Amino acid sequence: MDTAEQILAQLDDAARDYRFADPEHPYSSAIDARLHVFRDDSRWALLIELVGYNPRAGNVVDVVHAYGNCLTRGRPGCENEDFLSRIDNMDEIEDIDNPEYLQTDGGPIEIRGRRVPVEAAAGDPLEDVFRLLVPSIVTCCWPTRMNCGVASRRTCRACSSSTSGGIGSPNGTTNCPARPRRSTSLPRFWRQVT
Repeated sequence: MDTAEQILAQLDDAARDYRFADPEHPYSSAIDARLHVFRDDSRWALLIELVGYNPRAGNVVDVVHAYGNCLTRGRPGCENEDFLSRIDNMDEIEDIDNPEYLQTDGGPIEIRGRRVPVEAAAGDPLEDVFRLLVPSIVTCCWPTRMNCGVASRRTCRACSSSTSGGIGSPNGTTNCPARPRRSTSLPRFWRQVT
């Protein structure tokens, strides 16, 4: 296991290179954030997810930042593949004549295949509308996809979890330490830091 100084040095390096999670990024209006910390006796992973409305991307974007001593691709921070769009029907809800504003009363807004009504009126700023969705974002985004910061479900960036297994997968089964579970148990080799 790295020392606290080594862990902080990695986070400081990422911050100096503008690769550390920035909830006040000027291109994104913050909606929600999550921090996940995992470790065993020799490995650690810190995952920060920032969800925000990004008008330049034309969507609510979930940006996953991965740090640790067991990353399997890329540098600590986020890669292009770690910017995940979450709204499926932006073309239906954004007013084409008045961009960045809601087109119809009440949505509904489709988050990863699930239609969610929202108590908002046509003409409301999308930034405000999306913040009304925080409970839905929590139930639609976080529990079904964490996958350690990789858009692909085939390989986990933080632990190499795949059909052949990885850390946290004692019997070669897919058992990613950062994949949320309905139960509270984690793989026996991983302890979640609380």
